[in-house]
Amino acid sequence: MNHNSQINMILANHSSIVSKKMRKTVYKEASMPFISIQSESFAYTTPQEMYQDNKMKRIKGLLDYQSRMIEQYMGAEASRSIAFELPTGSGKTLIGMLIGEFRRRKNQERVLYLTPTNQLAKQVVDQANNQYGLNATAFCGPQWNYSSQDKSKFLASESVGVTTYSSFFASYSFFDDVDILIMDDVHSSEEPILSNWSIDIREGEIAFDVMRSILQEYLDETSLHYLTSNSGGHAEIRWCDLLPVALAYDILPIIQKELDTCLSKNDTSSSNYYSFQRLKANLHACNIYLSNRRIEIRPWIAPTETFKPFRKTKQRIMMSATLGANGELERITGIKNIKRLPVVGDWDKKGLGRRFVLLPDLALSSKDHDNILLDLHSVSKRSVVLTPTDKEAGRVADLFRSNMPNTSIFTASDIVDSKNSFTSNSDAVITLANRFDGIDFPDDECRMLFIVDFPKVVNLQENFLVSCMNASILYEERIRTRIIQALGRCTRNGSDFSAVCIMGTSILKDLTSEARRASLNPELRAELEYGVRNSKEYSSIAEMSSDLAAFLNRDKSWEIAEDGIVTLRDSCKEKEDAATNQIKDIMLHAATNEVDYLYALWKGDFESAFNIASKIADALNAPSLAGYRCYWNVCAGNMASILAKQGVDGYQSSGIDRYKKAAQNNSNLRWLPLLPHRVFGDQSADISEDFFCDTIEAIEEIMTSCSSITKYAQLIEGIKLKLASIDGKDFEAGHEKLGTVLGFTSKNSSENGAPDPYWIINPKLCLVAEDKIYSENTGGNVEKSIPLDDVRQAIPHADWIRKNENELLPEAEIVTVFISNSKLLEASASHATGGLFYLNRESFKKWAIKALDCLVDAYPNFIEKGDAIWRQNLHQAMTTEGVLPIDYVNMIRSSPLSALVKTN
Repeated sequence: MNHNSQINMILANHSSIVSKKMRKTVYKEASMPFISIQSESFAYTTPQEMYQDNKMKRIKGLLDYQSRMIEQYMGAEASRSIAFELPTGSGKTLIGMLIGEFRRRKNQERVLYLTPTNQLAKQVVDQANNQYGLNATAFCGPQWNYSSQDKSKFLASESVGVTTYSSFFASYSFFDDVDILIMDDVHSSEEPILSNWSIDIREGEIAFDVMRSILQEYLDETSLHYLTSNSGGHAEIRWCDLLPVALAYDILPIIQKELDTCLSKNDTSSSNYYSFQRLKANLHACNIYLSNRRIEIRPWIAPTETFKPFRKTKQRIMMSATLGANGELERITGIKNIKRLPVVGDWDKKGLGRRFVLLPDLALSSKDHDNILLDLHSVSKRSVVLTPTDKEAGRVADLFRSNMPNTSIFTASDIVDSKNSFTSNSDAVITLANRFDGIDFPDDECRMLFIVDFPKVVNLQENFLVSCMNASILYEERIRTRIIQALGRCTRNGSDFSAVCIMGTSILKDLTSEARRASLNPELRAELEYGVRNSKEYSSIAEMSSDLAAFLNRDKSWEIAEDGIVTLRDSCKEKEDAATNQIKDIMLHAATNEVDYLYALWKGDFESAFNIASKIADALNAPSLAGYRCYWNVCAGNMASILAKQGVDGYQSSGIDRYKKAAQNNSNLRWLPLLPHRVFGDQSADISEDFFCDTIEAIEEIMTSCSSITKYAQLIEGIKLKLASIDGKDFEAGHEKLGTVLGFTSKNSSENGAPDPYWIINPKLCLVAEDKIYSENTGGNVEKSIPLDDVRQAIPHADWIRKNENELLPEAEIVTVFISNSKLLEASASHATGGLFYLNRESFKKWAIKALDCLVDAYPNFIEKGDAIWRQNLHQAMTTEGVLPIDYVNMIRSSPLSALVKTN
């Protein structure tokens, strides 16, 4: 049944008569056998005028800046796509709902208000009906469960509908004829929108085995191992990759056929079935992302204009805490020509309420995190804990159950309909997984917010662009918005106040870096600056708890901190950074072209797609955009390869050129230098490996975990001291830690007969050591020769590794090196040295010190992983100093143990 028939049936069932031109109200009196129809007049010319006359509202009228934002909208009302920048706590729900109500009543338009979650949809409806006196109806849960009365009201334009992005963009959506679409928290909408065009396949599903079988001949051994391994190693857990479209193009028909067979709408992963129905004719327009035991097929951005209900809307109104100036809205929504309405007044320069920021990792150990949670909650009594995963949320809940049995534990599912159960409890903790925006806890609802291990990237595409393409700059605005939103969960008005304790080091650099804080409003910058300075002074959790109590009780001692924050705020100077603004302009222009690229590719217009991708790559000409430029050169090369396969002349040389340009800007992707040869048969590709791509992410993780240059320098100095020790156990400990800091998977088993530290570079290469540090005489010389028994200890190390290490491929190369401070070999041992290599401890130590010094020099400029310029500079420095992983491997291979001087 189409919706016109549905409307007629619903209206007939409810004895209503609706005209599209004139909405009429129906009255029925008990004494009358017939209904009376009266026209409703609508004389208001602005939303403000309409709201001023609203006698049902329970709050005062619009604030000045809210009214001015609405005036901006009225001035741009003719635009089809409009975006508001409405900072956290500025009352964007009221502004959006008031505009929607005005359009509904004035033009009898169907207005739909979208939120990321059902909980937020219900929150919006509660505010609209009970605070603003506006007419809103929530549509949550399965569509078959929507009430006929609610559907009737929405279809008859008698109420603003409120639902989730997922419900609107779902297949066979009830909301297929909407006039005005209001998109709230649009910065958080990418995942719920794009999920309708994403096939997310996990191990254990039939589709995973099918895809693995299809893809295995197109993946190298390392990638295939990481895709399927379940060893739990750090390298495979953080691994992600992309199968280039050029390599996958010929097998797309096979993928389409096999997925058509194995995906069913009756499976638990039925969302993949519906996504596949949208994608199967356009797999050529998708990327295939890979990670450990997971495969995701998705387009670069959501092709929302191909979704008829979205395309048909008269107007899309987008609301976000920050609009961004680098094209985030275009990439999130899949549309262009967006009219941006900036913040009015000085709302971009101030914050709401007061936040007392605590950063315990600046002074205390990460081992203190659990005790910090418990102790600070014992002061606040009602706390919100934001975690990155359900697993971590569960762990935090168990921590409180075990240590504070009288504390009530809540989760997001407990507050879908109402927060009252949490906010009315005198001793309660709510754990929210991956919910860093949306849910508000103003005033006494909660004054203690914990943010644990804030996630900087939230999907495979972001992870790939940052980790493999060095394109973290693409997500700076997005990460900044997430941080602002997370910090604002418990301060929602000018007199509100809340403590915010941020644990974990994932965003610590963003918060402590003066350059990163400069992009925030002065109030928030000052709160963070004070938090950084104050947190560095803590020597115990008790001191932190004492400060928290003073803040929450508004003690006189808090006035010192308040004055300090105000002083910092007033001293904040706004900088006009011309270079940064130019980069943002380039990225914004690129985003518009990216939308065009998407739809050209969706239509199968590969020639236009090639031209657009080339245009984007050539425009991204700043050094900081090198990683992003690399991605678009790969896209252009992929389009050229498809055109060449279709027999279009001239594209082979263009494709080779684009792939080579991409490789110039990337040292992280093993397959990238090979593309000219694999796709076009070009023989001039440079395919040498230096293993930098295997170690850089782990190097960055160690740097991220160290909250200051002091802590990182202490870590490095500790390693140097151990490597200089004549105590064998100390040397081994330094050897193992050195491998970790240099980005290897470094291990040292305590099992009898096990080797000394061994470093896994990748699943195909392992360096295993036998460390022997002998006593030195008063002159510092070693008189002892390496005996046969010690050599024999090293011989079985390779076999031990193959038997016990499941992070390696069966055919992996295992290089065994004997590291010692002795330069002599007993003659009786010479026959047993076959296949063993030697490093003198002094040579090893000198190489290690050079490598460590490179990292120490690079640390001050490191903020986050995936920074193209930082990675290029580190790679160049390590190349110059001869301390890349390949340099160490070559140093080992150049010195066989058998070459040592023999002694009797």
